[in-house]
Amino acid sequence: MATIEALLGDLARQTVPHEVVAVDSGSTDGTLAIVDRSCDRVLRLPPGTYRPGRALNAGVEEAMGEVIFAVSSHCRLVQHDWMEQALALYADERIAATNGAERDPFGEPLAGTHLQTAAEARANPYWGFSNHASSWRRAAWREHRFSETLPTAEDKEWALRVLDASWTIAYRPELVVEMSHRWRQGTLRFLRRERLEAFVLGSYLALPDYGLRDLAREWWAPPFPRHRLARERLNPRRLAGLAGKYLGHRDHRRAAQLR
Repeated sequence: MATIEALLGDLARQTVPHEVVAVDSGSTDGTLAIVDRSCDRVLRLPPGTYRPGRALNAGVEEAMGEVIFAVSSHCRLVQHDWMEQALALYADERIAATNGAERDPFGEPLAGTHLQTAAEARANPYWGFSNHASSWRRAAWREHRFSETLPTAEDKEWALRVLDASWTIAYRPELVVEMSHRWRQGTLRFLRRERLEAFVLGSYLALPDYGLRDLAREWWAPPFPRHRLARERLNPRRLAGLAGKYLGHRDHRRAAQLR
């Protein structure tokens, strides 16, 4: 409840006019009372029917704008011109969507705008579009709705279809949002989420091999500045994420052998 209330405050301080549509799927913690008094419209999905793509599609159908923003309730919009900066990128008619990123697909610090290609998306399946804080053109969504069957990774599956259709997606470090609350849900839950995401990614992308040696290599040499290396090597959340990635790859290999 506290996170959604803080996010709604961040949205109210944005520098461009906008409407706020909340999509709820059976919450029981008082969230509805908050969004009912703070949002332009509240869309209630039947409990037990939630899929991320289904919620996104329903929200777009309810919204009126030609550029749609999606923000998860655990995020904070640090910059009051977050929407304004994203909207400016749509002056380029090739751009279908925007997202924040601190590093490019090759691990280098991102200083300007990076325009993603389909080839990059396939070569770097874990880097790219995430719906936690993003925007997209309604025109691109009309051509390519979000999958309503995937339990996770629906954002990267959508992005791949959009990129294959000759659109591009723009990433800028200024569009990164604060999402530390996401990590407070517990290390085990984070491991399970990363495991499921790796498994689902493998259902529509050719994932590279990822064994224990790859896990150890990525753990030892992460793309962080030297002064953060020791801290990141001892970060239990990061290690849980790598373990989830390894287990997801293993699950996918086993499932493929059974087909």
